[in-house]
Amino acid sequence: ALDSLNSLQMSVSNALLEYQRCPDKARLETQTVRLMDQLEANIRLIPVATPPLQQKVDEIAQMLHLMAHFAGTELRK
Repeated sequence: ALDSLNSLQMSVSNALLEYQRCPDKARLETQTVRLMDQLEANIRLIPVATPPLQQKVDEIAQMLHLMAHFAGTELRK
């Protein structure tokens, strides 16, 4: 599960870096929604939330909230 979350975190980081190079808010919003869906899917597959997994989920969620802020939208709760 941690490997999957690390991969997702890398995708989120890459999306943020891409936005820095080309600030397209519509594209960023689309990516944010897609990546949030992936995070939710990953969370559903975690049988037991250990502290390292919870920390990784929290880090990714913070990055996604930052992306949503840049895109001018809000993430669903």
